[in-house]
This record gives sequence, C-alpha cells and structure tokens, in this order.
Amino acid sequence: MACDGSTFNFWGDIWLGDDPLRIKYPHLFKLESNKWVKVSGRINCINNVKVVTWNWRREPSTYMEITEIFLLLGEIYDLNWQGGWDVWKWKASNDGIFSVASARKI
Repeated sequence: MACDGSTFNFWGDIWLGDDPLRIKYPHLFKLESNKWVKVSGRINCINNVKVVTWNWRREPSTYMEITEIFLLLGEIYDLNWQGGWDVWKWKASNDGIFSVASARKI
C-alpha cells in the first residue's frame, strides 16, 4: 500500500489496483523516460491535492495513449492517499491458501 510512495516503483510494483501499471497501461509505459521512478517521483500530495508530474519521451498523442492517461489519472485521483510509511501486504488468494506464485506477484 503506497503511503508516501518512497519505496514503490510507479510502473513496476503493484500499488494501485491488482497489476503493475506497466502491464495495465503499456502505451504510457513505453513513453516513460524513467521506468524505475518511485511513486513519490510522479505524485505529490499537497494540502490534500494530488499533483502528478510526468517525464515522457514525447507527449501522449495516440488514441490509446490518451485513453490510458485518462484512465490512469482517474485511478490516481480516486486513490485514498494515506501518508506515512509504505507497507507491503500479501493479499490471499480466494481460497486463502498461501502459494509462492501469489507472493511473487507482489
């Protein structure tokens, strides 16, 4: 769970939804200049207002890129930003049984 975003990779870790953003938004990921950027390098919360800063190789311009940016921004703005330390949590599978495969996903 991203709280201050200092330890989670924006594109590579699962911090928003159930999949890494690089999988969910592949067209935007291709445009990213810094693929290893932390969440805190892209999102700042100032007086409960989320400010998103991008570093694109070029501006999003195709239909898919524009669609993905709107979907991603919607997810970011709906996120309940909690502040404090980042926390890693393992979410049990539907049957509640631990497996290495499910732990690897985090």
